[in-house]
Amino acid sequence: MDREVLIGISAIADNNWRDKIDQLLHFNIKRASLFLTGINAQTRNEIYSYLDQNNSLTLPLIHASSDMKPEEYERLLADFGAEIFVLHPEREYPLHYNIDKFKPKTAIENSFLCKLDKNDFVGYGGACIDTTHLNEFHNSNKEFYNAALKSIAGVTVMANHIGKSEHLIDDDHTLTDLSQLDYLSGISDELLGKYLGIELSNNVEEQIIVKSIIEEKLHIQS
Repeated sequence: MDREVLIGISAIADNNWRDKIDQLLHFNIKRASLFLTGINAQTRNEIYSYLDQNNSLTLPLIHASSDMKPEEYERLLADFGAEIFVLHPEREYPLHYNIDKFKPKTAIENSFLCKLDKNDFVGYGGACIDTTHLNEFHNSNKEFYNAALKSIAGVTVMANHIGKSEHLIDDDHTLTDLSQLDYLSGISDELLGKYLGIELSNNVEEQIIVKSIIEEKLHIQS
């Protein structure tokens, strides 16, 4: 399978999504991942409007929000080249609207708030493996770790979120040392999907370095 590591535009931790978009354009990066978790509809529309003004960006991987209307999914597919959406399990964040039409294009993420179950994937296209969550569970919560591996067995891994190793400890998405990516060497190939979104608040210039390290550690050709 051809895989692609995507620079991440995160709107949560630092609210500097405009800067991220500008930086992507500055470095002539045409493809990225977008993280909309916890972002209200008004801010999401502001993001889309800003992207419309800079229409050279394609966003194949989008972490959606549970309150998104079907029309919003349609817009992301039509205007920004979305291919895979990501959501948390419905029992963690119940859906506000019927999005059955888009579920085959949607992957369920292994959340750190609830123990994953096979039923979480029913009706959906597959799984998004967050490598940080999986690694932290491996180190500190074997029950959740084993449940995650059991639940995703036989499920298509569509995508990944890639973060630093200590995210669950300090709840900060900023990479401060490249050694925080060393854990990726222990991630097996069958846990990787088509698109790997970098889930860090670091600026784009720093994420470019991170991208090359991820590709090296996971043996992905750029």
